[in-house]
Amino acid sequence: MRDALITLLNESRLHEMSSDSVMDSVSFVPAPVRAPRIIDCAVMGAYDLRELIEDVMQMSTHDETEWAACRTKGDALRFALHRIMATDIGRALAMDVRFEQWSCDVVDEDEPAQLTLSQKQITIPLPCAHISHLSRVADYKSMFILSVFESLRRLWHVNVGAPQSHAWQFTDLLLWNRCLRADLDVMTIVFAYQDRTSGGSDLWRFLLSSPLADMASSYMNACAVYGADQNQDEHTDLLADLYLSWFYDEARVNQTDHLTLSALDYALTHTSAIGIVGTNALTTQDIMALSLYPQGGAPYLEVMASEILLNPDYKEFRSDIMLAHAEQIEQDLMEESLHISNLLVFRDPHLSRLFSVDMVS
Repeated sequence: MRDALITLLNESRLHEMSSDSVMDSVSFVPAPVRAPRIIDCAVMGAYDLRELIEDVMQMSTHDETEWAACRTKGDALRFALHRIMATDIGRALAMDVRFEQWSCDVVDEDEPAQLTLSQKQITIPLPCAHISHLSRVADYKSMFILSVFESLRRLWHVNVGAPQSHAWQFTDLLLWNRCLRADLDVMTIVFAYQDRTSGGSDLWRFLLSSPLADMASSYMNACAVYGADQNQDEHTDLLADLYLSWFYDEARVNQTDHLTLSALDYALTHTSAIGIVGTNALTTQDIMALSLYPQGGAPYLEVMASEILLNPDYKEFRSDIMLAHAEQIEQDLMEESLHISNLLVFRDPHLSRLFSVDMVS
């Protein structure tokens, strides 16, 4: 019902109005058991994450298997969250974020995943053309569940105070995005393994056929050695080793660098990368905040944080193409910084033109 109402409103002429006009014109008051809240119809399909999690907590143990009955984006989110919250790590993440008033949206497959701090919204793309395909293709369902889990991990980073600023110096920005991607992949492996031990198999099989297969196999073998009774210190060491192994694969590093550099290119072309790239330096505290483990809250990179920051192997480029791309962006950033500096320092138009020409020459 909720999806139908929001779809109807968005298909009407209301979506042509400004966001403020919509907010002033349309509001819904849910059942008396819930506090009144306004639905922003300018945001298609946004769901209150806390309410989704509360709905999942009331679902029966059989509801998760009813993917064939999935008709709406809300259904897909509830089924995915139900699967996630059946694991210890998934429950720890979900229970921590449910009171933070974040919303969740599912978008088309050609749109990117996003976390928007200003709107407190996470956006998850479908891995397929239509919501009904999730129940027909096992890989699509696995991809969607893992995407929802990854979004919860990113949201958890925000809630525990992991740095969100991108005003780091250029090389540290690249390193930070590598470190972030590595943590998301490590936590995804832990989640899929816990799902496997609780009776699931499709998520783990999907990972074993993915670019993370080497890390997944390594984690499974290590868990077999340590056994089910491994203590927290043993598991922390295991996670740290798994995390460092992420950097051994050039394809993973290059893909992450490509996304970072492409985002900077877009910022330079459409807005300005000044403010995204700054002069701040990463610290060991930043790395440790990123690596806080949901169950207990201890940083699994406490011992390795200094090594990651000080060892140049974790910052070096693994591809000449990526290096050339980075050097071009650094040049563009310097030129834009000089241009902005001229506008700020030389207020007289004649002086501004004079010094601009000198710098170019």
